Amino acid sequence: MHGYYHRQVFKLTPESFRAEVEPARKRLQDLTGQPVLGHRAPAFSIMPATQWALEVLTEVGFEYDSSIFPIRGRRYGWPGFRFDIHRLTLPSGRTIIEAPLSTVTVLGRAMPVCGGGYLRHFPAAVTRWAMRRVGAVRPAILYTHPYEIELPLPPLDTRHLAPAAARRARLFHWLQRRNRQTVERKIVALLKQFSFAPLGEVIHRVLGSDEVGALVAPGASCDNSATNPAGSAPARSVAHPVAERVP
Repeated sequence: MHGYYHRQVFKLTPESFRAEVEPARKRLQDLTGQPVLGHRAPAFSIMPATQWALEVLTEVGFEYDSSIFPIRGRRYGWPGFRFDIHRLTLPSGRTIIEAPLSTVTVLGRAMPVCGGGYLRHFPAAVTRWAMRRVGAVRPAILYTHPYEIELPLPPLDTRHLAPAAARRARLFHWLQRRNRQTVERKIVALLKQFSFAPLGEVIHRVLGSDEVGALVAPGASCDNSATNPAGSAPARSVAHPVAERVP
């Protein structure tokens, strides 16, 4: 689940965050008839200053989160956070599983890869390389947004904005538009080169049935959850909400 109004956590209080995620979770469960156990914050906005959000997530019934980018970024990031899927013990004593977003280390610095703007702007070969590199040691998580596959991007009207704000808006609009036409074919290619599974299944495999048995519905199949790039040795790879290596 990704929120109700797509509001960044650092713009909310614990009370308003609860008012955002609790009804959204209930609405999705009512519509699908399935438990909603996973959460990702808009703009990866669970960071050191907003880590209280993890407590709220456990209080309303979430079992796992995938909101944390273990990088030092301008708008988001949690420098020094663990890279692997693991169970966190919170100050209250409650626990939640965290599946951090994938990064690769380049010149000693963790760099975001495998999704969103990085998927749009990086050449397909870079994303393939990153997924293999991450997948050699842990599941790689790939994410995208439905709007990134929609064409064309609506025109931007900046007439009501001040000049500086208009320039920022035009830059953001250009970055959102750039390479959008490549996203679908990049995803199709990755689907042929790697196999994918729901993130809950991946967590189940990584942490074991005793840890997260409830994340996989009774009778659910994991047959399509692995990744083996064609013609290569097994490489653990993932994509949001998706994947892991076949043993």
